[in-house]
Amino acid sequence: MQQKREAHKTVDLAGRRFKIGRLDALTGSWFATKLVSRLSGIAMGIMGGTITDTSYVAMAVTEEIGRMTRAEFLELETDALSVVAEVTDIGGVAQADIPVMSRNGSWGVAGLEDDIITVMALVVHSAVFNLSPFFEGNALNTAKESFKDLHLFDAKI
Repeated sequence: MQQKREAHKTVDLAGRRFKIGRLDALTGSWFATKLVSRLSGIAMGIMGGTITDTSYVAMAVTEEIGRMTRAEFLELETDALSVVAEVTDIGGVAQADIPVMSRNGSWGVAGLEDDIITVMALVVHSAVFNLSPFFEGNALNTAKESFKDLHLFDAKI
């Protein structure tokens, strides 16, 4: 039986607490396809053990993301931030989750619209949290196994 995935995680940044949630399946699959297609060479090198230098990985990822158009980059950021909420105390008793950004790109909490470091950190946390299930356990092999008898135009895949 497959273990249920974590629905969210909490991150403390710049004296604030944020809750990172899951992208819906359609947005998540687009997000994963877009990033993995851009970063596949780096990912293969890491998984194959030929790339082990973390500073090289950071530089290569930054360089590849830098090749995105502004529209592509903003779309990925907006999707990533659409599942992030700030956790706030109300009267020291209850907590409220206030969405950081809506899918249309409008800010939901004050102070982030000009806080580049926190926004970038939240985008990275959201991307890693949402993409990590692809690399956990046997997830990719299990999906691949489901295609073993699939034929496309009489060619075995």
